[in-house]
Amino acid sequence: MADTMYAEISFDGRVITILGHDTDSTPPDGLVMTDSGIQGWFGAPDIKVSQTERQTGNGAHDVPDDELLYAARTVTMGVAAVGDTRQDVIEATNRLLDAMGRTVSLRVADEGSDTHVDGAHCRIEWEADWAEGWHVGTLTIVCPRPERLSTAPSVGLMTPGGDSGLGLVFDST
Repeated sequence: MADTMYAEISFDGRVITILGHDTDSTPPDGLVMTDSGIQGWFGAPDIKVSQTERQTGNGAHDVPDDELLYAARTVTMGVAAVGDTRQDVIEATNRLLDAMGRTVSLRVADEGSDTHVDGAHCRIEWEADWAEGWHVGTLTIVCPRPERLSTAPSVGLMTPGGDSGLGLVFDST
């Protein structure tokens, strides 16, 4: 699925694929992103930091890097279940409903970026209106661990840290 945006939700050995809205491909699971796309994936979550205001000056004291924390990442995605028949659409909606109440992994691939989060939880809300070949909804995924991890493994070599014999040096290749 190179050169197109898509998302995958994985749980219990299952993978549900949601194709980007600009694809000409037939969605394998009957799910596509709507024009509203995906929000909360490419930005940073809310920052959690305690600041101490200066008593005799403007602003607050500097916060060390190791005290900068982020809230859970919340991702929202407009989705549409599509199919040739109403039964196809219902089957596609049920695929996402199967992920409710389970811990899931979310992967988003977009051109050169391919990252994922684990330990997430999702909720789907389908609109009341539907048509013969599609049904629109909003998928919300809460990721308690906000770090996006690469799906590509890192390769490197650990070597002794020079003449001192102290530590190791990671030399990425």
